[in-house]
Amino acid sequence: MNLAARSARRALRFARAWRYDRLQNSKAREAYQQIIATEPDRALSPEQKREIRSFARQHFGSVVYSPWLETYAAWRGEFVKGCLPDNYIGRYVVPYSCGRYPDSLRNTVAKRMLASDRFADVG
Repeated sequence: MNLAARSARRALRFARAWRYDRLQNSKAREAYQQIIATEPDRALSPEQKREIRSFARQHFGSVVYSPWLETYAAWRGEFVKGCLPDNYIGRYVVPYSCGRYPDSLRNTVAKRMLASDRFADVG
């Protein structure tokens, strides 16, 4: 494969990851704000946020995973080292265990959208 094709694939992978993390972090921040709105005493202190960001950088390789960890910490009332952020699960765990886009999910979506169960399960 030539250099231009590899560069294009790398750029596409980066753009997809950036978009995915941006959407996931938006959902995480929205969930965090809802938790704080209903129970203001669950707001994280700046020290807790720094600890979570440091943990995300050290264990997951980037602070991009910290918004979900902050949301989980606010929900639980404390930060627990061991949670897997949603965007980490979606980027690494699900593709590793099910493939990039599981066939079963595609069939379920098609059945719901087209209101028919006349789709073959290819497996």
